[in-house]
Parts: sequence; C-alpha cells; structure tokens
Amino acid sequence: MTKLEEYTKIIETWKDCKKCNLQNFRKQVVFGKGNLCANVLFIGESPGREENEAGRPFVGISGEILEDRMSPYGFDWKNSFVFNTVCCRPCDVNEGMNRQPNDDEIINCRPLLNSILNLIQPRII
Repeated sequence: MTKLEEYTKIIETWKDCKKCNLQNFRKQVVFGKGNLCANVLFIGESPGREENEAGRPFVGISGEILEDRMSPYGFDWKNSFVFNTVCCRPCDVNEGMNRQPNDDEIINCRPLLNSILNLIQPRII
C-alpha cells in the first residue's frame, strides 16, 4: 500500500470521529498538509476558525507565520508536513472564540497523531 493510500485510509477512519465534544463544533476534521514523504513534521496545537472552514491546517495567520519561519531554512510544503495535536477546533461555546485543547481532547486525538507519525516517519519533529 502506498503512503497516499495509507493516508486516505487514516482520513476515512477518522473523518467522522466522535470521541469528544469537539465534534459538536467542527465543520470537518482538519487533517495535515504537505509531503507524505517529508523529513520534517511540524506539529501545531489545534485548528482555528479559518482552518475549520478550509479543512486544512495553517491556512490563516498561523500559516503565514510558519511559512515565514520555515523559508529561511529551505523548508516549504514540498518537503515538510504539518499536523495538529487536536484535529477539531476547540472553541468557547458561549463566545465562539478559539481556546486551547484540554487534556482529554489531546488524549483522544493522540492515536491519530501516532498514525501520522508512523506513516511519515519524519527525521525532525
């Protein structure tokens, strides 16, 4: 099985995840982006509002900052991969603002992160 096929299988397994309450606030599970054969994997905290809308991580200001920080070292989306510890947007229900994921949410997403780490096997995280 190719890495793309394995990645597709991971997405199919997790796209309807209901392990925690974050499922109630997401538009979609936000999976990673980049090169599945990358030597470098960046791990973010969680998707924000823009990522939840787009279905891809690091598309807003966080993506711009990451690209600015990566480019002087020769990294780009062609030779790296980015993923989050939590793949659904944690937000304050009353205010609709982003919040940090809690320990249970991180623990629930850890098997997904482990699957990605095992698939990509980056040299640098």
